Amino acid sequence: MPSAAGIIMATGTMTAINGMVQDQSGNINIPPTAMIDNIPWRVIPATAIAAGIFFGIEQVNASVAKGLAALAFFTAFTYMKPLASNAWQTDSGKSNPLGTLLKMTGIDPLGGGTLR
Repeated sequence: MPSAAGIIMATGTMTAINGMVQDQSGNINIPPTAMIDNIPWRVIPATAIAAGIFFGIEQVNASVAKGLAALAFFTAFTYMKPLASNAWQTDSGKSNPLGTLLKMTGIDPLGGGTLR
């Protein structure tokens, strides 16, 4: 079973990649050279600090640390505004990681069908 710090590192990696593959308006089709310009640099030290904190918590109580890390992963993967007409987008217009994954696979996150 993965450690809590590993789950936090996966969360940070997922968040950084999600920020890289979208432009400012939430579109996914951007050139690879623009992906480097879209790296969310603040995520990298925040992930390292959070992984260190969760490593410390894991030394005290491993099951609590893993549970909190899994909750952080799930929250970062699906964060959305409840009862919103466009719950797959954040306030900045970018999609959350789940919405991005659905867009990349061709599934319309709002209509439930496939994109044409």
